Amino acid sequence: MFCTLAAPRPRMASELPYPSVPVILFQEVKRFSDRVIKIMIIAEKRRLYFSTAYTGCPEQVKEEFWTLLHKKTAEIPPEEMIVVAEDFNGHVGTSKDGYKCHSGFSYGARNEDGERILECACSHDLAIMNRTFRKRPLRLISFYSGNTRSQIDYVLVRRRDANLVSDAKVVPCETVATQHRPLICTMQFTSPEQKRVKRRGQEHIK
Repeated sequence: MFCTLAAPRPRMASELPYPSVPVILFQEVKRFSDRVIKIMIIAEKRRLYFSTAYTGCPEQVKEEFWTLLHKKTAEIPPEEMIVVAEDFNGHVGTSKDGYKCHSGFSYGARNEDGERILECACSHDLAIMNRTFRKRPLRLISFYSGNTRSQIDYVLVRRRDANLVSDAKVVPCETVATQHRPLICTMQFTSPEQKRVKRRGQEHIK
């Protein structure tokens, strides 16, 4: 099963290569504020928590946003998978500087809001997936305003689940909102049952 998530607003698509794969079930949708929404999905006998959010610009709004995001992220059981797709309105920069959540493939210079993003990701053991794959600038830049170009949209998953992500890139020729380009993150989930069936089939052919 393949799931594709586009930030800043999630858009789900699934391809089922095996007839026995169960259909994705949207179990729960919660809106905690105008800026934070959580969607719980049942797929492959596990719960997937998708969060989408928008930071905003006023300082008071930012403080409220980060407090709420930390709280709601911490509430998700550690054994469950979480995907956070957000317009964080910050720049994490190209340098890792010891942050385990940052793989070094980025665009621009870090600012104070970027520090908050990195600290939030590390505190919940999340990895920033659109910093993991080496891309041309056009595949990294998600926001255009006049002569200003920046990378402010991010997709985060638990570091232990990072190997499920096969790609993360911006589509430069499309728009999902004014001045924003869609950020696409592709993940593949394979259940233990599928893996066993695949191995048996290969052994039989030999």
